[in-house]
Amino acid sequence: MNKMKKTLMLVLSLAMSATLMVACNDNKGGDKESSTANVENSSLVESEVSEEESSTTQSSEELTSEDTSSEDVSSEEETSSEEETSSEESSEEEKQTYNVTFEGDVEGAILSQAFTYQSGDEVEVVLVLDEIYSQSIKTATVSYTVGGGEAVTVTLDEYDSFFVNNANGDIVVTVTGISVNEYKVSFYNGDEEAYFVMVPHGGILTEA
Repeated sequence: MNKMKKTLMLVLSLAMSATLMVACNDNKGGDKESSTANVENSSLVESEVSEEESSTTQSSEELTSEDTSSEDVSSEEETSSEEETSSEESSEEEKQTYNVTFEGDVEGAILSQAFTYQSGDEVEVVLVLDEIYSQSIKTATVSYTVGGGEAVTVTLDEYDSFFVNNANGDIVVTVTGISVNEYKVSFYNGDEEAYFVMVPHGGILTEA
């Protein structure tokens, strides 16, 4: 009887030991799975962090590129502005002042005053004659020279003027064929004109 009890207790002890070993193995398996899951989660987190860092680095590089591009554009605009300013200043420095003068074959007949102009300007020349020579404005020969060059003959417009374009030199306007005004005096026989005489300005009528 005692022998049977001992045998039964030994069997029970072995069964309990086996149960404990199974439980331990199960726990170990769970720990391994948990550890594996933790490792996988950790790798996932590291991957996401790496991706975020990569995205941040890329955004920073893009911003730096945009800043550099903006600086280049600004630098180009400043350079262009400086070149334009320099060109304008150079153009102004290169401009010279020239004279426009008048001369005629009758002293004191021309009332137009001398004036100046800047090189490259469009020059308007207006011819004004003294009142007693006013009729010659339509019959006189008008010419000009630029810088002592070849004479150019012109026709006055309705305003008794002409233009010289892109001149670079002193302009001398010459008027020839100036004469005092003459006035027609007619004599009639009844209703018909018998004859007429031309009387110069300030002259004396000698025929009656």
